[in-house]
Amino acid sequence: MSRTGQNRKFTYVSKSQQPLPQPQQPQPQRGGATPSSFAQTQAYTKPHEFHGPLPETDAPPLLLSDEQMRSFLLRGYIVLQPSSLPAAFHEYISQKMQSLPDSDKYGNNCLPALPALNQVFADPTIKGALVSLLGPKFGMQPHKAVHLSPPGKGPQQWHRDTFWGYKLPLRYPKPWMMMGMYYPQATTVQMGATAAKPGTQYYTMDPKRYQGNLPNHAKEDDPMDTNFSCPAGSVAFIHYDLIHKGTANKSQSLRYMFKFQFYRTEQPTTPTWNCTTPEWSPLVATEGPHSKFLEPVCHSIWNWLCGKVTTETLEDAEVPGLVSQLDSPSEKSRFYAAFRLGLSGKLDILFTRLLHSDEQMRFCAAYAIACSPSSASGAETLTEWLKDKPKETKMLIVWILSEWGMSHLLLRKLDTLVKVREYVQFLFIGFLVFLGILELKNVTLAPVHLLVRVGP
Repeated sequence: MSRTGQNRKFTYVSKSQQPLPQPQQPQPQRGGATPSSFAQTQAYTKPHEFHGPLPETDAPPLLLSDEQMRSFLLRGYIVLQPSSLPAAFHEYISQKMQSLPDSDKYGNNCLPALPALNQVFADPTIKGALVSLLGPKFGMQPHKAVHLSPPGKGPQQWHRDTFWGYKLPLRYPKPWMMMGMYYPQATTVQMGATAAKPGTQYYTMDPKRYQGNLPNHAKEDDPMDTNFSCPAGSVAFIHYDLIHKGTANKSQSLRYMFKFQFYRTEQPTTPTWNCTTPEWSPLVATEGPHSKFLEPVCHSIWNWLCGKVTTETLEDAEVPGLVSQLDSPSEKSRFYAAFRLGLSGKLDILFTRLLHSDEQMRFCAAYAIACSPSSASGAETLTEWLKDKPKETKMLIVWILSEWGMSHLLLRKLDTLVKVREYVQFLFIGFLVFLGILELKNVTLAPVHLLVRVGP
């Protein structure tokens, strides 16, 4: 069955379409920079148009360095300053949003309301980060948000963003998706700066969702937490699954943040950053407090981004200790053990963990299997398990085979999967789109390549 030439297509149309607020007449500028303070000869003749000098859209991207990529893989975020936009541009964006009615409700329509925002992502530094992290064919999701934090607003809970309402328990350790947070005004801790938990993009425990008996440190403040206190115009790129929150605004100033979402469209085959040393160097303690525990996953993803497979050698004497560590109450310890076993080819040990009664134990094993070298015999075993294993295990198998690029094996088992819960049903939307049976229109769902990655 091909993706083209289908005789019949079904159309899915989103039930919720956010209306575009009707713009009022341009409001007087409220303090700060005015049109005349930026360019005496320029006139703001259109409500949403910036008339200052803009960057060349064909300027080559300024790619991230090896050190910046290592830092991102370990911490899950990087904060950058546009290199081509003047300070008055960011002042204009901030003031223009204040002049729009219900400015925090524009959401997906913030770009039509304020087209000058496109220039942020045409900037060589910002575009270079996207190319480095997601490849040259990255895309921007239709879902966007304008976050307004007025004086006196309280803090958010620690959380991960959902997939547009789909509260999927499994995420993607590999960088398939990013969020870009643009701060047009200088942002301080007192203004309610975004806070983040470095390294948590790889962990499976959700700070809001998990209700089990294991300690859920992800929902508590920690001395290792960081915040994006940054100068005007800064853009923070974070791994989509990094745990974060908005903090309390204890100042007398409004704090705006524009949230954009970006995605990778293809498997990496070669580094897309300014890579001068493609061989991975082990993390050292000075690079971060969790560097020892995240070393295996960072090594694996670095090699994946370079188009290489990661393998590790374990001494036989190490295996029993790592197997015991899989039951540790510490997530970072479980994660370390699972990835060491997976990268050394001990997949059979991890397969049995997919049947564990505790979802966190199952999820940890699934993450490690998905980031380990794919195995034809292992894929066959998992495919056979679809016949009679619990639906929670089937869900993990679908996800693992997708991450391994072996989703075509699932076509043999469609009859066993149609009754699996919402997550797998969501994956089937991706199948139908890929096969050309279903056409999505005006829907803010994760792209099909994020849900079902077919082929190696």
